Order: sequence, then structure tokens, then C-alpha cells
Amino acid sequence: MFPFRISESKTTTPEFREQQRIKREEQKNKEKNRIEQIFQEEKRREEHDNQERIQRENQEKNQREQQANQERIRRENQANQERIQRENQERIQRENQERIIREQQERNKRETQNNLKLYSEDIKISLCIPTKNRFDNFLSSYLDSYCKYLDNKSVDEIIICDENSSDYDKIVNKYSSYVNNNKNNFRVYKNDRVLGVFLNKLKVCSLANNRFIALIDSDNFPDEDYFINVKNYISKTKLSSHTILAPSKPVPHFDYTQFNGKIITKRNVNDFMSINVFGILLNTGNYVLTKDIINNITYDKDILNKITSCDVIYFNLLCFQQFNDFEMHVLKDVEYKHVVHNDSEYLKTHAYCDSTLEKFVIPSYKKLI
Repeated sequence: MFPFRISESKTTTPEFREQQRIKREEQKNKEKNRIEQIFQEEKRREEHDNQERIQRENQEKNQREQQANQERIRRENQANQERIQRENQERIQRENQERIIREQQERNKRETQNNLKLYSEDIKISLCIPTKNRFDNFLSSYLDSYCKYLDNKSVDEIIICDENSSDYDKIVNKYSSYVNNNKNNFRVYKNDRVLGVFLNKLKVCSLANNRFIALIDSDNFPDEDYFINVKNYISKTKLSSHTILAPSKPVPHFDYTQFNGKIITKRNVNDFMSINVFGILLNTGNYVLTKDIINNITYDKDILNKITSCDVIYFNLLCFQQFNDFEMHVLKDVEYKHVVHNDSEYLKTHAYCDSTLEKFVIPSYKKLI
């Protein structure tokens, strides 16, 4: 037998082992890289999916918002259209109602005017206006209308009595064609001295030629219907020789319509005195009265300077006291524009006239039977 030496296996050499280690390391790195690639790919896909999801959600959100806005705009447009349609319907309905009312009023006015023609020769009204420094703010425009009433025979004469102010010259200059006509139905007077509210009213009424007198303050204004409706009432009503026809509505400040159709006499006046607005009615004036009252009434001169702001309620008291047949009728549909302003005699004098009203005038009403 030959002796031999067993050689060392290649697999056990350091070189081989190193190679194997390196190979394993490379494989390990490859696997690691592969896993990393897979991870990165998964991450990219996840990011891509997230982006798509976010984009999709944003699109859906924008779409929902757009749809919501469109729906909101649609509802708003629909609401606006319905509102416009409703407003148009209401406007048309209102215009139709106003037209119907206006046509009815015009028809009533024409009928009244036609009726007025039947008795205009028998019923004549004198428009009497006491004034003091009221031309510029009031009469300069009011008289334009009053002259038309005169032309239309709604009133039959105009009489103005100026309390020694500049109104006389201004009226005569502006309305000279009426003042100087040969009909003598527009007359202007000027007092030599200031008479005061009460006496100036009596004077201007005393200058009237007709049975019925519309005594109107220079700062207040009745339209033509006031006179037409009064004449219509007179034509249908039997009146005593001492009568006042009071308007039921001095607009816009007062309303006496609750007394429409009432006839106030000394026998029933105290039935109404507890109603606050009735006391205001008694002091409002701007009514139509008969000339017989002016011709026969008497008064206490010593009290006149104490009743400037309550001259009307005092005048009415004298009527109740002195005329057994006196009647005050409150007329429906007779109204006028009642102007409240800082220069009114009531505002300037009521502070010192109120005591006379409370201590003398009102207690005197309560004594009427």
C-alpha cells in the first residue's frame, strides 16, 4: 500500500469561506434591495392612491359645493321670482283696488256735483278766513285752490279779514283779478287794530252775505269735497236756524269719526264730555255755521284775552247756552288738513288759557241741561 496524504477540502479553505460569505452577503443585499424596492413601490402606490383619493374627494367635495351653490342659487332665483311675482300681483291688486276706489270716488264726486247743481242756487256758502301773517306760509297756496272752488261754485264767496298785518296787501296784489271783479264775491279787509282771535272771527263772519259760513283758520286747508259734502248734507237735512256742521276728521292729527252722525245739543252734550277726544272736537273749529249765530250771539268782553287758545270751545259754549234750538252735527266724510306748527295761536297761548278752560269753560258745560 502506498502511503498517501489526504488533501484539505476546498470548501474548508478561508478563501472559499470568504467567497461564500461575500456571496451570501450579496444575496442578502439583493434580497434587501428587492424588499426595499417592493416597499418603495408599495409606498409609491399608496401615495398615488392617496393622491387619487384626495383628488377624488376634492372633486367630489367641489362637485357637492357646486351643486349646493347651484341649488342655493336656484332656490334664491326661485324665491326672487316668486317674490317679484307676488309683489307684482300685490302691486297690480293694489293698483286695481286704488283704481276702483278712485273711480268710485270720482263717480261719487260727479254724482255729488250733479246733485249739487240742483240745489246750488238755494245753498250758498261763504268761505270766511281770519288771518294774521299767514300769507307766505299758507294762504299763498291755499287761495289758488279756493279761487277754483269759487269758479266751480263749491263756495259762493270768499271773505278774508287781516289782523293789521302784511297779508292784506299781498292778497290784493296776487289776486287782484278776483278782488276787482264786478261780482264782489272775493273781498279782503284789514283791521285798523288787532282785534284778537275771537273778535276777528266774528268780524269776518259778520261780513258774509250767505246763510251758511265756512269759518276756516288761515293755516288749515279743506279740499273741495269738504264744501260739496257739506252742501249735499244741507240739501238732505232739516236744520235749525242755529246750527254748526263739524268735520269728523282733521287729518292727520285728529279723528272724530266715532261721533259720525251725532247731533249734539245742550240736552245731551254732557253725555260726551267724559270722552277726551270730544273735548278736542269742541275746540277744533274749522266748521260751517249759520249766519243767525253770528247775528245773535253775545259774549263777555272781559274774558276774551284769556281764551285765545280755547276760543272755539268757548264760542260753542255760548251757542249751547244762548240758543235753545242749537245743534252741532258731526258730518261723515267731511275732513280737512289740520296743520300744527310753532306759530299757531294755540301753542303760543294755551299755557295761560288752560286755567280759564279748566276753571270756567268746562264747568260751564257741565251746568248745561
